[in-house]
Order: sequence, then structure tokens, then C-alpha cells
Amino acid sequence: MPSNRWLGRMQKTSSAIGCRDFILDSREFAQHDVRSGLRAPNTSSIRLISVLLLSRVVSQRVAVVVALAVLSCSLAGCLGPQPQEDGPVLSVAYEATNATIVDTYEAGEFLTQTPAMLSFNFEQTASSGTLSLFGVDRLDGQSSVSVDAETSNSVTMAFDDHGLHRLALYAEDERGRSTSIITVRIELRIEWVETDTNEPLTMPINTAPREGGTAASALFIESTVENPALIDNFGGGQDVDITWSLLDETHGTCQRNQASIDDGDSVTWRTVHFNTVDTHELVVEYEGGQDTVDVHHRINVLHEELESPPMP
Repeated sequence: MPSNRWLGRMQKTSSAIGCRDFILDSREFAQHDVRSGLRAPNTSSIRLISVLLLSRVVSQRVAVVVALAVLSCSLAGCLGPQPQEDGPVLSVAYEATNATIVDTYEAGEFLTQTPAMLSFNFEQTASSGTLSLFGVDRLDGQSSVSVDAETSNSVTMAFDDHGLHRLALYAEDERGRSTSIITVRIELRIEWVETDTNEPLTMPINTAPREGGTAASALFIESTVENPALIDNFGGGQDVDITWSLLDETHGTCQRNQASIDDGDSVTWRTVHFNTVDTHELVVEYEGGQDTVDVHHRINVLHEELESPPMP
């Protein structure tokens, strides 16, 4: 067996060269031992010592690499999802992210507005503590709606102005608030009705958003004029000639359409207009005939489809 002195010398040599390959020169050690009066190990012993020391160095390095790998995995989360440090784990379901406001006019008078409604369900939101609040904030500062998490998990928000709106959906517990930001698209439909008239009124169309709001991308106009049949038709009903005009703020004509409507019939004009910045007017001119008509305008104020996808 090699002496302890030789083992000490080999350990120092292996520590100095680390994990690099090393070669033991048996002749060099033999000469050294002759000078020092020590007995040099034979070649087989030196090879055995080399293998043992190399195995030891490799084992130490493998252990370090394994320890670093476990540490990095734990830091990176590869051991599985970890609980959220602050606030609840937010999970909100919503069937739609777009809706339409409906304004109704009769004989030129405003009757009602039906706001657009969107609902958000927080039922799957979880917390290791006690949930206290579910809510929806409009990030433009217009409105906010919240409910007590102990009594309800659904929040409904009403919109009375069209545009693209950013919302913050949130839940709160004793540790804080968790929030998710989405975009919703709210459009406007205007219903305008006149009956039994031979002097249709001018319909104003104001599509300007509220301050800081998103301008509409287009107007879709669907206007129907009906020439009702007379009940007591002694001399027969008459045709009526109609001209539609879409005017801008300077009363310049943007679009125009004409039609002749038979007795008991109706005609619909459909068109799209892309200048949504200016205020417009829709005019129906009664150009011939004696019969009264019914008028139904439907104006859709449209926005680009840039809303967040639903999460049912």
C-alpha cells in the first residue's frame, strides 16, 4: 500500500489542478524518493491512487452541480406553481366584451336610453384568506362598481357612452388587491320613428365621444320609408317620391339616394359613412304624392373590433 506521505502529495497535486486531466510520472516520483530516502510506490499503485483521487474530485463537482440545479429550479418555479404573495388568485368569467346602447326617439322627441350592460363572474377567484370585495373600474374615471364578496360573486357594469373602454377587474382580501385589465367595445344604435307624416323631420346625428373617448370608425345607416295603403281607397293610393340626404356640419351633401314608393309598399336605404368626427343630419324630402308616410331610421355608431376576447 502507498504511504500516507504519498497520499498527501497526491491530494495536493489533485487540488492544484482541479478537474483537469493529470498524468503521474512514476519516474519523477522514483527519483525523488531515492533522494529523500523514501520508498516510491510502484506504477500500479500510482495508477490506483490517480483513479481514486480523480473519482473523488468528479464526485465533489457533480454534487455541486446537482445542488445548484435544485436551487435554480426552486427559484424558477419548476417545482410547480407557488401561491401568490399579495392578494387573491383572480379568475373572472365573462360571456361578452361588447354591447350596444340604444337611444329611442319618436316624432323627434327623445324617449329612452337603454344602456349597454356587461357582466363579470368572480366565482372561481380564490384566496387563502377571506375575500372581501369584487369590482370593476373604468380606467377613464367615469364609474366604478363593486360588490361584497360574501354576498355576491357577480358584477354588472352599465355604459351610457359608446367607445373602446379599458376596465380593471379586481378582487380584494386582507392581503391586498389583484387586478386584470381588459378592453370592451361599446356601440350606439339610434332608433328614430315618425308615423303618418308628409313632412318628415330632420334627424341630427351626433357621434362625438365624450372627452378623451374613442372616435367611432363608421356609421351604418338603415332608413325605411313606408307608404301605407289607404283603408277607404275611393280614388286609389298614390306613389310618393322620396330623397334621402346625409349632410355634414356645413350642410354639404355627403350622400344621397332617391326612390319612388308604391302605395302599400316601403323602401329601405342602407349605406355606410366613415366620417364620424363631424355632426351630421339625415334628411328625408317628400317630393311628390299626397299620401302620408311612416319613417324609421336606424343609425348604428360602430367602433373597431379591438376588444378583449370573451372568457366564458
